[in-house]
Amino acid sequence: MLDLKLITSENLDYAVRVENEIFEEYNAKNNYLSSLENSSQSQFFMACEGDICIGVTGIYAYKNDRDSAWIGFFGLKGKYRNSGLGSKVLKLTEKYAGSLGYKYIRLFTDKDNNDIAINFYKKNGYTFEDYYNENEALKDEFNVVIGSKSLIKGEEVPLWDNKFINLTKQSYKQQYLDISEIELQTSMEEETDISNIETEKIKGEAKHTYKIVRKYTSDKDIKYRGPLSYRYIRVIAWIAFAITQFVLVVAMGQGFLGIEMISEDNLTLLSFVGSVSIPFFLVATFSQILTRKRTFKKLLIIYGAAYLAVALAIIFVYDRYIGGILVEVSDSKEQAKDVILSLYDKKMDINVFADLFFISLFNFFLNYTPSGKWGKKRIVLFRTLIIIPIGFALTSIILKGLTLSGTIKLPFEFYPFLTTKPVLIYVIFIIMSIWIKNREKVFIGLGMTRKEYQTFLNTNKNSLSFSILTSILFLSISLIDLICVALFPSLSFFEFGKCIGLFLAIPFIMLFSYTRTHNNNDFDIILPFAGVGLVVFAYIEAIYQLIKFII
Repeated sequence: MLDLKLITSENLDYAVRVENEIFEEYNAKNNYLSSLENSSQSQFFMACEGDICIGVTGIYAYKNDRDSAWIGFFGLKGKYRNSGLGSKVLKLTEKYAGSLGYKYIRLFTDKDNNDIAINFYKKNGYTFEDYYNENEALKDEFNVVIGSKSLIKGEEVPLWDNKFINLTKQSYKQQYLDISEIELQTSMEEETDISNIETEKIKGEAKHTYKIVRKYTSDKDIKYRGPLSYRYIRVIAWIAFAITQFVLVVAMGQGFLGIEMISEDNLTLLSFVGSVSIPFFLVATFSQILTRKRTFKKLLIIYGAAYLAVALAIIFVYDRYIGGILVEVSDSKEQAKDVILSLYDKKMDINVFADLFFISLFNFFLNYTPSGKWGKKRIVLFRTLIIIPIGFALTSIILKGLTLSGTIKLPFEFYPFLTTKPVLIYVIFIIMSIWIKNREKVFIGLGMTRKEYQTFLNTNKNSLSFSILTSILFLSISLIDLICVALFPSLSFFEFGKCIGLFLAIPFIMLFSYTRTHNNNDFDIILPFAGVGLVVFAYIEAIYQLIKFII
């Protein structure tokens, strides 16, 4: 599988050897080192097919051109050329640049004796122009051409039109390794210094916000990082969910057998503990989004598949086994279904992936920018599709409320498709989603590129702000839920009163840092299976305790 692996301090020497094998006349080590220190300006990658490195690629940007990413040190080892892999690596590079918000991608190269490379880029959609800028000393050394391509489907790319890009200093740096990225950037800003112009346009609270963002960049970040990463939060979520399933089976058994193995107060306490499962799952999901480990599109596919699979599995087990057994001891199939429904009285929350899927669907419609027939002009219509997950969640809660109050009789086959958490849980994550989305819009409006904004998101300062906001929301919703159910007890039929236990999550959230990541991804693959195993164990243990209590 073809993939781009970021060049880091650990693989730097190997990446330099690969680059020197491809570009004998240039040395990219200083560029690679600079990208490690200033990832908001440049990032370089090794192109790998499986465990084999076949080439290098990268992008960089200028502060005086916030719309364009430039390709740097793109090339494949000799034996991998003319195989179609070059176009694939180029497309991965373009896709990465587009994910950072750049509208165009560009490159410069020598026109003389370079027909193969230029034709390669032309076949991949690049438009070339001669470069005659009088401020560039290199115009007498080789014939520079600039290739450009739009990353927005249906939009033409504006030509570079001879704007200054400091080729001389870049070439000098790449050949002799004695000019740092900071010096290069400083010289560029002397030519076109727009930072002061931007700041003068920003006033009041916006200016204060802008200064905060600029202050907490990667090189001026705070040291504190909470000890809990998304992995720990996800482990706690699975444990809490297993507890809810244990409570579910015990409550069903007690109601069916007419016994009291666990007191109602203890069941309520365990339910409070279990109520943090979905919030923790979604906090971990936000962590992966903010650090770009996952996109909402990928999460939507993962959770959607899990949601459907679990729902169908529950229905199959119900129809094939539980229902079949009860039919044998009941007078009719309808009577057997009535027994099943009585077992699930007030316990209709059985598919945790329903919540994860619909929250991911909400964020997909809120954040994803479609292409093709949608396009930019119809993006507002696309955003309005968030009413689909919101409407389904509200419908689900209303159906459960009417069922629990005895107003309607909902068939058991609907239960696995219903959301498991109350509307106030959705309120929390809708607020968080909109807050993050709106803040990105504000920062982009203040002059930041999406790449700079992503750099800010990955700071410890912002991670701490995220934890504080989440904790405040959890505490506020807990209090609101308590007040609502105290003033209007009948609201308990519509899932109110189930968020009171959210305050239990606050200590964990305050120790959480989404910037704390892990290199080994095997644990992330194993964890869901371990979580499902834990839930199955909770079912077995609950049944065992009920049988043991009876005997």
